[in-house]
Amino acid sequence: MWICGYGLEGVYVPLCQGSGQFADCSASRAQQCETVLLAQQVNDASRATVPELLTRCRYIRQNLNCLLNYTALCLPLEQKEEKSQVIVSARKYAYATCEDRDAVKGKSVDSCFIHTVAVFPDAEHWKDGACFQKPEVQRCNGDYDAQMKKYQLNSKYPSEEQCRRYMNYQRCMRRAASLVCNKEGIEFLGLFLYDREPTLSWMCSDDYRQPLRIEAAPTPAINQATCTSLVSRDLQRCTDKHQKATAGLGYRKQSSNRKSTGLQLSDEEHKTRLCCAFGEFRPLLCARPSR
Repeated sequence: MWICGYGLEGVYVPLCQGSGQFADCSASRAQQCETVLLAQQVNDASRATVPELLTRCRYIRQNLNCLLNYTALCLPLEQKEEKSQVIVSARKYAYATCEDRDAVKGKSVDSCFIHTVAVFPDAEHWKDGACFQKPEVQRCNGDYDAQMKKYQLNSKYPSEEQCRRYMNYQRCMRRAASLVCNKEGIEFLGLFLYDREPTLSWMCSDDYRQPLRIEAAPTPAINQATCTSLVSRDLQRCTDKHQKATAGLGYRKQSSNRKSTGLQLSDEEHKTRLCCAFGEFRPLLCARPSR
């Protein structure tokens, strides 16, 4: 997009446009949107003219919408988390560049733009527009707030029920915005949804599944201790049998001497007791130490 013959920093910047972006899983398009967001953040906006700044803010919103939808609908969970870093930084940049009143205050007006925009708006934020104050939009917000009161995000990943309710809310918002908001208002929808749900907006989709909780793998020492505790009764019973069987060989006397002197069982004797105790139990019990 060009305004009065000026490009944004003199460079043409492609956009992720059209309603198809909400279901488009084109990796090349998403990469294009991400590249634009990253490029905007390294460009100095302090010396931009009014039309350039307005165009820059529009690019940020459009490409952030693109990346939000692609991340939520098209990527596996681990890749979503990687993309979320770009989304978070782009949102912060959008605020600092386009919404913070101190940042946009006192911008000069380009002479060729004077007939279109007399003054730069105090800030470009969805809160300043009429779109998100409409009754239809507020109804979606109210219903969602009522449903989500009992669902707090207490872990790293939302539950499937949380995502299901969020997706219903997102659809409600898209329908309402398409009915009562103009094109400029709809352009703010991605920022609005992100501000409402900074995690669910990029993590949730209709086929979202909460990751299973994976416990840390027990160390061999823990495995052995767990296994031993599970067959402790069998171990004691076998020990008793072993003592009776060896009583005629003076085992009890030797055992008594060991107790008085603090001597430990030999490796061979210890192995004998364990073999007796575990027997057929070990393959079954040690394979499932958590039970």
